[in-house]
Amino acid sequence: MVEIELDGQKVEVPPGSMVMHAAEKAGTYIPHFCYHKKLSIAANCRMCLVDVEKAPKPMPACATPVTMGMIVRTKSDKAVKA
Repeated sequence: MVEIELDGQKVEVPPGSMVMHAAEKAGTYIPHFCYHKKLSIAANCRMCLVDVEKAPKPMPACATPVTMGMIVRTKSDKAVKA
């Protein structure tokens, strides 16, 4: 399992999961339009942008794989403005 921090909450998800999956498991809603768990990942709509620590710009939650120790913020100024 891979452990990340999502809005201050520790979440464990299987390796290869996307940030969107970790948010669903944590009960955190991330707005999205083009993402659906039964379709391929397009990441076109950019509605699911989140603030990932050490990333230069907001990242799409539907297409960003989790890494051990990743820190994600869905309600930061950077994420909200994106």
